[in-house]
Amino acid sequence: MNQKTAGLTILGILVGGIMGFAIYTNTYSSTGETATSTQEQTDTPEPVATTSIPVAPSYHTGDTMTVTAHVGQSVRALGETLTPIRVVDDSRCPADVQCIWAGTVHVSVAIASGSGDSDMTFELGKVGTTEVNTIALTAVAPTKNSKQEIASGDYVFTFTVTRR
Repeated sequence: MNQKTAGLTILGILVGGIMGFAIYTNTYSSTGETATSTQEQTDTPEPVATTSIPVAPSYHTGDTMTVTAHVGQSVRALGETLTPIRVVDDSRCPADVQCIWAGTVHVSVAIASGSGDSDMTFELGKVGTTEVNTIALTAVAPTKNSKQEIASGDYVFTFTVTRR
């Protein structure tokens, strides 16, 4: 084989390898799960009160995922499964009342990962850490109202998980 043929053969192998890698990285997310879209989703799907683990997150950009869950519903994000167990307290100011303090929400969450299982209590707007990720409770719905109690199953928690 002459040098020109050998050079073309090596070039062909390199181009084929690069194309295969590009196809692989566009097909699989950084967590190894099959990607559903190459575009960032802009709206949150309707949450379902089940204990299944959805593969598609609400939002996923690189090393950050945002997921939503009800009490008792498990969601998976960046290799960890989050399951809100119970609302510890909800001291948010009701929308129909004027308050001098906005209040907050604390929720107990079971976390399962390859590193083991643990329980953490998250506060709205605060960040907790695990072996490989930071997790923040970024939103809680519905908005509190002074005339109506929120049932435990009606809460929807939004968590943002970021690879450390």
